[in-house]
Amino acid sequence: MKPLLKKAATLLLGSGLSNLSGLLVFTFVVRFASKEDYGVYAFTQSLLVWSAILVQYAMSITGTALIAREPHNRVAETTSSILWLRFAIACVVGVLFLVLALSSEGLERALFLTNIPLLFAAALQLDFLALAQERVGVLSSTQSAAALFYVVASVASLVSGAPLWCLPLFQAIGQLGSAWMQRGHLLSSGTLIDFRGAREQAMYLFRVGWPATAAQFVLLGYYSVDLLTLRLTSHVSTASLGEYAATSRLMQAGILPLAAIANALAPRYGASVGRAHDLMTTVRAFLHLALVIGVLGGVVFASLAPWTLEAISGRQMWEAREVASIFGLVYFVIALHSPFSIALAYAGSRNAYLVANTLTFLSTLACCLVLVPTFGLVGAAWSLCIGVLVLVSYSFLAYRSLLRSFEGGRA
Repeated sequence: MKPLLKKAATLLLGSGLSNLSGLLVFTFVVRFASKEDYGVYAFTQSLLVWSAILVQYAMSITGTALIAREPHNRVAETTSSILWLRFAIACVVGVLFLVLALSSEGLERALFLTNIPLLFAAALQLDFLALAQERVGVLSSTQSAAALFYVVASVASLVSGAPLWCLPLFQAIGQLGSAWMQRGHLLSSGTLIDFRGAREQAMYLFRVGWPATAAQFVLLGYYSVDLLTLRLTSHVSTASLGEYAATSRLMQAGILPLAAIANALAPRYGASVGRAHDLMTTVRAFLHLALVIGVLGGVVFASLAPWTLEAISGRQMWEAREVASIFGLVYFVIALHSPFSIALAYAGSRNAYLVANTLTFLSTLACCLVLVPTFGLVGAAWSLCIGVLVLVSYSFLAYRSLLRSFEGGRA
C-alpha cells in the first residue's frame, strides 16, 4: 500500500501543479487584460480543452493498458504508432483551427494560430509510456517543469504588457520541453521513434481508442450540463450562478487525488486483462483508498468549501453554503464509482465505459430539466448526485460482468 500511495502522491504533485498553473495564468489574465480580451481568450481556451481530448485520444488509458501487457521489445513500435496517431489527429484539428483563424480577426485570429503549436506539443507527450512503465517520477517532474515555465513566462509577459496570444506559445514551449525530457528518460539509449510501418497499428489504436475518447467527451459534458441548464431554464442571477460554478470547480479540483491513484494503478489494471483474481485485487486496493478519501473529502468539502470560497472572494457566498453539503455527497459517490469505472476503461471493457458515462450524462440532463426550473441551484446539485449514482450502479454491474467473462475464459 505504501508504494501505491507514494506513486499517487508523486503523480498528484505533477497534475496538481499543471492544474494550478492554468488557474494562476487565468487569474493574471483577468487582472491585466481587458474584459473583451479576456472573453476572447476564455472562448479559445474552451475550444482548446475539447480539442486536446481529441488529440490525446485517450492514449493514457488505451496506450497505457496496451504497453503494460506487451513484451519489452515492442514498446518502441507501439510508442511510434501512438505518436503517429496523435500527430495525424493534431494535423486535422490544426487545419480546423487554421480555418477558424482565417474566419476571425484581431486577437481571436492570433490565439487560434498560436494554439496550433500547442496541439502538436500535446500530441508528443509520452504520458502513456511513463504510466505503463510505472515511471511516475519522470511524468511528475516533467509536468512540473513545464507548468513552472508556463507560469513564469506568462506572468512576466502579462506584467510587461505583451499580447495574450503569447501565452499559448509559452505553454507549447513548456510541453515540448517536457516531451523531450520524457523521451530521454523513458526510451532506452539507442531506441528510435520510427514512423515507418506505424500506420497499420495506429489504425488499430484508432479503432480501439474511440470509446474511451468519446467517454471523456461525454464526461466533460456531464460537468457542464448543470450550468448550461441553470443558464437556460431558470431565473438564477449571474452572481448566484458564479457561486455555484465556483463550488463545482472546487469539487472537481478535489478529485485530483482519486485521479492520481487511478493513474498509479493503471499498469496493474492493464495487466489484469483476462485475470479475474488480479483485477479483483486491484479494484479492492483502490476501493479501500477511495472509501477513505471519499468520506474524509466529502465531509471536509461540505464543511470548508464555503469558507474557502468566501476567504478567496472576500465576501459571503450564501449559495455556496446552500449546495456545499450536496457537493460533498457527490464527491463521496464519485470516489465510490472510480475503482469500477476505471476497471472498465483499462481492463478491456471500454464500450461499457462509454455506455456508463453516456447514461450518467443523459440521466443528469433529464434530472436537470425536471428539477432546475423548480429548485434552481439545489435541483442542479441533486441532478449531479443522481447522475453519479447511475454511474456507480452501471459501473459495478458492468465490472461484475467483466469478472464473469474473465472467469469463464471468454475475455
